[in-house]
Amino acid sequence: MRYRIKDSRHLLEKVVRKRLESKERIITVNNYEEELTDLAGIRILHLFKGDWQRIHKFITNTWELLEAPTAYYRKGDSGEVLSMFTKQNCEVKEHPAGYRSVHYIVETSPTKTKRYVEIQVRTIFE
Repeated sequence: MRYRIKDSRHLLEKVVRKRLESKERIITVNNYEEELTDLAGIRILHLFKGDWQRIHKFITNTWELLEAPTAYYRKGDSGEVLSMFTKQNCEVKEHPAGYRSVHYIVETSPTKTKRYVEIQVRTIFE
Protein backbone atom coordinates (compact mmCIF):
# COMPACT_ATOMS: atom_id res chain seq x y z
CA MET A 1 0.00 0.00 0.00
CA ARG A 2 1.04 3.55 -0.64
CA TYR A 3 -0.63 6.74 0.50
CA ARG A 4 -0.55 10.41 -0.32
CA ILE A 5 -2.09 13.72 0.57
CA LYS A 6 -2.77 15.97 -2.40
CA ASP A 7 -0.24 18.79 -2.58
CA SER A 8 -1.48 22.37 -2.64
CA ARG A 9 -0.54 23.07 -6.29
CA HIS A 10 -2.49 20.03 -7.53
CA LEU A 11 -5.36 20.99 -5.25
CA LEU A 12 -5.61 24.45 -6.82
CA GLU A 13 -5.37 22.98 -10.34
CA LYS A 14 -8.20 20.58 -9.53
CA VAL A 15 -10.42 23.35 -8.15
CA VAL A 16 -9.92 25.37 -11.36
CA ARG A 17 -10.55 22.28 -13.55
CA LYS A 18 -13.75 21.37 -11.66
CA ARG A 19 -14.98 24.96 -11.92
CA LEU A 20 -14.37 25.00 -15.69
CA GLU A 21 -16.18 21.65 -16.08
CA SER A 22 -19.22 22.86 -14.17
CA LYS A 23 -19.82 26.62 -13.93
CA GLU A 24 -22.53 26.18 -11.25
CA ARG A 25 -20.22 24.19 -8.97
CA ILE A 26 -18.85 26.42 -6.22
CA ILE A 27 -15.82 25.23 -4.29
CA THR A 28 -14.80 27.36 -1.34
CA VAL A 29 -12.51 27.16 1.66
CA ASN A 30 -15.63 26.15 3.65
CA ASN A 31 -16.75 23.22 1.45
CA TYR A 32 -13.70 21.89 -0.41
CA GLU A 33 -13.37 18.87 1.88
CA GLU A 34 -16.83 17.67 0.78
CA GLU A 35 -16.47 18.72 -2.87
CA LEU A 36 -13.03 17.20 -3.50
CA THR A 37 -13.16 13.55 -2.59
CA ASP A 38 -9.54 12.66 -3.22
CA LEU A 39 -7.69 14.94 -0.82
CA ALA A 40 -6.34 11.79 0.80
CA GLY A 41 -5.76 8.57 -1.05
CA ILE A 42 -4.50 5.04 -0.77
CA ARG A 43 -3.20 2.91 -3.61
CA ILE A 44 -3.47 -0.84 -3.17
CA LEU A 45 -1.23 -2.89 -5.44
CA HIS A 46 -1.86 -6.56 -6.11
CA LEU A 47 -0.10 -9.16 -8.21
CA PHE A 48 -2.76 -10.85 -10.35
CA LYS A 49 -5.91 -9.38 -11.95
CA GLY A 50 -8.03 -12.01 -10.23
CA ASP A 51 -6.88 -10.77 -6.81
CA TRP A 52 -9.00 -7.67 -7.35
CA GLN A 53 -12.25 -9.45 -6.49
CA ARG A 54 -11.18 -10.19 -2.89
CA ILE A 55 -9.97 -6.60 -2.45
CA HIS A 56 -13.22 -5.26 -3.93
CA LYS A 57 -15.26 -7.38 -1.52
CA PHE A 58 -13.21 -6.15 1.45
CA ILE A 59 -13.59 -2.48 0.47
CA THR A 60 -17.33 -2.68 -0.21
CA ASN A 61 -18.00 -4.64 3.00
CA THR A 62 -15.87 -2.32 5.16
CA TRP A 63 -16.77 1.22 4.06
CA GLU A 64 -19.73 3.18 2.78
CA LEU A 65 -19.15 4.16 -0.83
CA LEU A 66 -20.01 7.67 -1.95
CA GLU A 67 -20.65 6.40 -5.50
CA ALA A 68 -20.19 3.27 -7.58
CA PRO A 69 -16.54 2.31 -8.08
CA THR A 70 -15.03 3.36 -11.41
CA ALA A 71 -13.00 0.77 -13.30
CA TYR A 72 -10.70 2.38 -15.87
CA TYR A 73 -9.57 0.11 -18.67
CA ARG A 74 -7.29 0.27 -21.69
CA LYS A 75 -8.57 -0.01 -25.26
CA GLY A 76 -8.20 -3.63 -26.30
CA ASP A 77 -8.76 -5.13 -22.85
CA SER A 78 -10.73 -8.36 -22.99
CA GLY A 79 -14.48 -8.50 -22.58
CA GLU A 80 -13.91 -11.02 -19.79
CA VAL A 81 -12.06 -8.40 -17.71
CA LEU A 82 -14.70 -5.73 -18.40
CA SER A 83 -17.46 -8.19 -17.50
CA MET A 84 -15.75 -8.92 -14.18
CA PHE A 85 -16.06 -5.20 -13.33
CA THR A 86 -19.65 -4.75 -14.50
CA LYS A 87 -20.76 -7.85 -12.55
CA GLN A 88 -19.47 -6.13 -9.40
CA ASN A 89 -21.46 -2.94 -10.14
CA CYS A 90 -18.49 -0.85 -11.24
CA GLU A 91 -18.86 1.99 -13.70
CA VAL A 92 -16.55 0.95 -16.53
CA LYS A 93 -14.73 3.70 -18.46
CA GLU A 94 -12.07 3.56 -21.13
CA HIS A 95 -9.15 5.77 -20.14
CA PRO A 96 -7.76 7.74 -23.11
CA ALA A 97 -4.16 7.38 -21.85
CA GLY A 98 -4.49 3.62 -21.29
CA TYR A 99 -4.59 3.87 -17.50
CA ARG A 100 -5.94 0.81 -15.67
CA SER A 101 -7.23 1.06 -12.12
CA VAL A 102 -10.38 0.76 -10.04
CA HIS A 103 -11.21 3.85 -7.97
CA TYR A 104 -13.40 3.92 -4.89
CA ILE A 105 -14.53 6.97 -2.92
CA VAL A 106 -15.18 5.83 0.62
CA GLU A 107 -16.56 7.63 3.63
CA THR A 108 -14.63 7.40 6.86
CA SER A 109 -14.53 9.17 10.22
CA PRO A 110 -11.04 9.03 11.73
CA THR A 111 -12.11 12.03 13.82
CA LYS A 112 -15.52 13.48 14.65
CA THR A 113 -15.68 14.86 11.13
CA LYS A 114 -16.72 12.72 8.16
CA ARG A 115 -14.05 12.54 5.43
CA TYR A 116 -13.82 11.06 1.95
CA VAL A 117 -10.81 9.07 0.81
CA GLU A 118 -9.99 7.72 -2.63
CA ILE A 119 -8.79 4.13 -2.82
CA GLN A 120 -7.11 3.10 -6.07
CA VAL A 121 -6.65 -0.60 -6.75
CA ARG A 122 -4.42 -1.87 -9.54
CA THR A 123 -1.93 -4.59 -10.30
CA ILE A 124 1.71 -3.92 -9.61
CA PHE A 125 2.34 -4.16 -13.38
CA GLU A 126 -0.16 -1.46 -14.25
